[in-house]
Amino acid sequence: MTKLALVGKSISHSLSPSIYKEFDPAIEYFLLDYFDEASLPSLRDIFETYELTGLSITAPFKKSFLSQIDCIEGGYGEAINAVRMQNNRFIGFNSDYLALKNIFQMCQNEMSARKVVVLGNGVMAQLVMSILREMKLDFSLLKRDSKGLNQKIANLSLPTFFINCTARTFLLEESLPEKSIFYDLNYAMPEQ
Repeated sequence: MTKLALVGKSISHSLSPSIYKEFDPAIEYFLLDYFDEASLPSLRDIFETYELTGLSITAPFKKSFLSQIDCIEGGYGEAINAVRMQNNRFIGFNSDYLALKNIFQMCQNEMSARKVVVLGNGVMAQLVMSILREMKLDFSLLKRDSKGLNQKIANLSLPTFFINCTARTFLLEESLPEKSIFYDLNYAMPEQ
């Protein structure tokens, strides 16, 4: 039997168990919810305790296991979102990097015709900006801070390609400039 798990904070909402069950009903999937980095067990302890085949990692722990990784594959070594053990070694991946690079390449015409704005300043925003730099696309960054992200969006007037890297709790409250595109990295968000 394949056993997989997701490590994160406040992840009871995760659709990963049902997505993997739909893919293969024989998969056993665990949600491993930790309060902070200090409460995280080692990768070895997690893999051995749950007899895992693979591990997914989400916020805020995408950088937490880097020192325990023997090899990183996937083109972006600043953070990982998946780990497998092979020959008693931990191999880290960033499937977000691979998927987003592919998606952004398919959207390059739409992005080039608009102002590109990255929303947020966490690990995913850093990854997105790395890809945009590789693609030589100009962009700007709007961070969540005391001035309010919605107010910053309201002040934009040009057609914009927004890439939302904020937490799933961010709700867009403003109208977007005409002919804008809002690409949200959060999946299965409730309708606003």
